[in-house]
Amino acid sequence: MKRLDIQRPKAVFELAHKLAQKRFGELDNAPPRQGHPWVYPHSLYAALLIFRAYFGLTYRHTVALF
Repeated sequence: MKRLDIQRPKAVFELAHKLAQKRFGELDNAPPRQGHPWVYPHSLYAALLIFRAYFGLTYRHTVALF
């Protein structure tokens, strides 16, 4: 039987990425503004923030996890 109270990081990140794409998808296709362009799409940055907040991870722990 699968335990529902334990969330797998991959599943949480996939859900966070879907939610971020719905919210910030229009920014991913927007023309770049003045200055240095973003390396990754806005939705990916937002998904990582949601993921880190869900698990309570620091940036270093997130890098170590992936």
